[in-house]
Amino acid sequence: MKLLRIEYDDFVHFRTPTTIDFYADKNITQSDKDKLYSLSKKKNVYLNNVIALTGLNASGKTTMLSMILFVIKYLRNIQLNQIPEKSALRLLPDHEVRIKVYFAQNQDIWLLDSVIRADHSSHDSLCFVSESLSKYKNGINKPKYSMFEHGNYHQVTDRSEMSEYLAPDASMIVHFLNTNNVQIYVSDYLNYTNHNILKLITDFPEELLEYLDPSIEYLRFEINSKTRICDGVRLKFKNCEEILLSSPDQLEAYLSSGTIKGLGIFVSAVITMINGGYLVVDELENHFNAQISASLIRLFYDPKININGGTLIFSTHYPLLLDQIDRLDCIYLLQNKDLIFASRMDHILPRKDIKKSDIFISGYLEGTAPDYLPYRNLVRALIFRNSDQKI
Repeated sequence: MKLLRIEYDDFVHFRTPTTIDFYADKNITQSDKDKLYSLSKKKNVYLNNVIALTGLNASGKTTMLSMILFVIKYLRNIQLNQIPEKSALRLLPDHEVRIKVYFAQNQDIWLLDSVIRADHSSHDSLCFVSESLSKYKNGINKPKYSMFEHGNYHQVTDRSEMSEYLAPDASMIVHFLNTNNVQIYVSDYLNYTNHNILKLITDFPEELLEYLDPSIEYLRFEINSKTRICDGVRLKFKNCEEILLSSPDQLEAYLSSGTIKGLGIFVSAVITMINGGYLVVDELENHFNAQISASLIRLFYDPKININGGTLIFSTHYPLLLDQIDRLDCIYLLQNKDLIFASRMDHILPRKDIKKSDIFISGYLEGTAPDYLPYRNLVRALIFRNSDQKI
């Protein structure tokens, strides 16, 4: 199953509607064809292997990542109230939101149209009001511009036909998943942005250790064969004695935060690409230098590695990372003025050949560079505070 588009409507903290596209919307060059994942080469239907969200602090990047994860997780047959990211919806009691998910499975395109409501007694409890599953009439090899016209879909089934078998917060997608023997893989690093701990305990490739920290000779985990719990860690730096640790959590005393984050994310990236799934990372550059962040992006563009069309979805405050991305239809600018607004970059930048980092740093696009006036006020306040201090 491959996502093509998610449409969000009636979200109280977003201007509506809000759309995230996973397919390559604009013209596909030969260079693009060599990097992007093809759903149908006959009709140039390709998927972007990288989706980037950028904007100032508090512009809504993490909220948007949470909303994407929320959808992916209920598509994986996780009940709404078991999804941590449900808090991003911030629904008031009885408020309803609508989510339309367009996805491809084999050579068919489908639309899952869902209405979700907060329980009348508590906004913490969610349920499905309605759902319908429709199929694209024309097939995947028809022109892609008609994929999102509702008149080109015919309804196959709706929630009412199976409601007696479903929990109120379970999606009807479970029937589709079981019938087609399909699942969506997702690796979620949203809650690991500021935590210097390993998410994965595995045998890390020597090449990855060498890339992240050449001083490491080996890193080995002793896994209990019965409990599958790590009983110990063996860490050795070159020309040093072996270090024995009782828990992976103790690694933060010996390895840099960038090395620890890199070990988890790079292995997760490989697993994501093998499964053709989605890797979601908030603030990709956090704990990484620019070269490592850029190298992760390049992995997803390498067709010899990313053979099954895995997708990296990330947010960033670092404009130079955007220069690693050739296309504009996979970059979203988030702005927050009372309500959050997401703009796809190809809709607001005049030309593709303009260097993205220069545009962002210059403040040419509103909401990419901090306002000068608040900075000047901060400087004045600091000067005033210093002048008032007795030395």
